[in-house]
Amino acid sequence: MKFKKLKSSKMSEAVTDQVLKLIKDGSLKAGDKLPIELELAASLGISRTAVREGMARLHAMNVIEVLPGRGTFISKMPDDNIIKMRRKNIEDKDTLLDALEFRKVVESGMIELVVKKITNGDLKNLKECIEKHKKGLTQNIFPAEGDMLFHKTLAQATHNKMFIEISEDIYILIMDSVLAIKNYKNEYKHSLDYHERIYNSLLKKDENSAKEAMREHIDGLIKVILES
Repeated sequence: MKFKKLKSSKMSEAVTDQVLKLIKDGSLKAGDKLPIELELAASLGISRTAVREGMARLHAMNVIEVLPGRGTFISKMPDDNIIKMRRKNIEDKDTLLDALEFRKVVESGMIELVVKKITNGDLKNLKECIEKHKKGLTQNIFPAEGDMLFHKTLAQATHNKMFIEISEDIYILIMDSVLAIKNYKNEYKHSLDYHERIYNSLLKKDENSAKEAMREHIDGLIKVILES
């Protein structure tokens, strides 16, 4: 595979699009290993942060998977829906607010199923998302990946394919807006606090407390968008 140096102002977005293009034209296939972050940054002529953000987008789309100690691999071929949704990424404020209101209903509503079906493995995965989120904040590493993974993992804990698919579609649509949050450290710190509240409530099987934390979490995001 051959990566081309990027000139776009939205570097991380261009990383995502270039990887999708390489997959579509057959240069990258399911199971192929991607170069390490440092090598990708050098090949593309961009910062490691931009590469990391681009990888976060691809991870949210389920296009790549990270295997500890082994590297980052193409996990599957993106279908046409992913490409279409990528092109429809939400940019206007009103549509983003509609998406966040939808998220509030869906994600607080799915808590009931999570409380009933969550496994020890799910709890372990949620805890790992929180640790990734913390690492992103404390070590000045892009924290959005841990943030998005928490919600994705929470949806997976419903063990209901409809919730899982809907949640993934929502994140593909609002991804650029999520990644472009200004004063990101402050906002992602707030998100971390809510994630820990949700996690601790799930440990106690406290459905009402988990739902309340989720609603407050999304309301906080809505407030950020309204004030931006």
